[in-house]
Amino acid sequence: MKHRSLLTTILALLLVFLLAGTAQAAGFRHHVAGGGPAAAHRVSPGLAAAHARLAASLNPLNVLSVGTAVLNGHVYDRWLSPMDGFTVDWWAPVSGVWSNGEVVTAAGGAYSFTDADAASGQGELWVFSPSSSNGFIYERYGASWLDPGPTTFDFQAGTVPLTAYRGGPWSTWSECWFAFDGSDAQTSVWSMQYVDAPFTSASPVDYAGNVMAGSYTSGSVNFWGDEGMEFSPPSSVSAGGTASGVTIDEANASRTGIASPWWASGKPGTSVKVALGNFPAGWTVDFSGYSDWPPSAPTKTFWPTTTTGVANQLRTLTVPTTATPGYMYWIGEQHDGGLLYLETPFQVASLKPSAATIRRGASVTLTGVIPTRGHLGSTAGLRKTVVLYKRTTSAGQPLSYSSPKGWTKVASFMASGLGKYSFKQRPSRTTYYIVRYPGDAWYWGAFTSVIHVTVR
Repeated sequence: MKHRSLLTTILALLLVFLLAGTAQAAGFRHHVAGGGPAAAHRVSPGLAAAHARLAASLNPLNVLSVGTAVLNGHVYDRWLSPMDGFTVDWWAPVSGVWSNGEVVTAAGGAYSFTDADAASGQGELWVFSPSSSNGFIYERYGASWLDPGPTTFDFQAGTVPLTAYRGGPWSTWSECWFAFDGSDAQTSVWSMQYVDAPFTSASPVDYAGNVMAGSYTSGSVNFWGDEGMEFSPPSSVSAGGTASGVTIDEANASRTGIASPWWASGKPGTSVKVALGNFPAGWTVDFSGYSDWPPSAPTKTFWPTTTTGVANQLRTLTVPTTATPGYMYWIGEQHDGGLLYLETPFQVASLKPSAATIRRGASVTLTGVIPTRGHLGSTAGLRKTVVLYKRTTSAGQPLSYSSPKGWTKVASFMASGLGKYSFKQRPSRTTYYIVRYPGDAWYWGAFTSVIHVTVR
């Protein structure tokens, strides 16, 4: 599958909202996130405003279009009814930087741009449904248009019946995303259909999906951001027609998670073991990572891995030392040659001593930052009570949140709305410390990394 930076980014933005609920599988935990900075800064649980994060991350210099190309067309749903109120974005690389524009479809589903930059085989047009329930996205990529134009791109769709069976260890999902990749006579095309499926509803989940008209070669579905699978799509979808259906079983899905550290949390620079579960053998999986904050944080590319089969497979990666404490660091896995993209979150939380080595009788100040709901940059969020623990022998994170075996509670104290805390200690001997922090609507409760202060 061709690398497409905008598509990879939008998948990352949307899949973060499939990380909700609780579940666990052998070998690694299904760590789940709520809204968080990703939600606040990227997209709502539906599809509205997904392009905002795109603009912030891919156009950080706020480069304005200087072109005069005219792009126009109409947007239709699977019944060929014109859709007003849909957001349409164009994107084109100019001197290595993405420029873009945005309009909302008028009555009759019409859209028009008069200031687009020319694109030669790299232009992209995105259509976002405003619905927060059963919404969808259309995309044209690999597009060309001239300045001044005009160039017309219509978005028409057909119906693809979708059937999903719940199964496997993480079957409590209440929404899923189906993605389709292919082409038509003008460009490559990509469609994503969101399916709202409350867990109380019957299984299987059935839905008639909106999929752009075209010929399709690959498809994928995500039940969670860290669980999904590929499928063979209908070879052809006609405008206004009904294509052959897609039936999938979650029990066959691939899954990813962080096996170590146990709480999927810790300091920048932490070595983590990422688990790949139930992946077909022989896939090449590309790994990448990015921080929730700042919005312009760069994406890091890690070495790819070749999968060995359905048994859990571990890959060791290092969270960059530049990852921002108090936020998520997301590790993504993209099937190279396929459409499946999964990602798993790691909560970055810091704990530092004012001195690594002190004299007997001296004091040391422990400081750090923990994740907290509502904290975005300089905007304060929820204040939390954190707990400091200590011990005199080396250990990793405890497995129990409520009763950390082998650790002694030192004190409870308040972290600020920026997630910052500070506490002074006077250890009589070399001591190991760890801080526990509570969960909230954005983050799960977890621990910092362990640090130690040497007393001489």
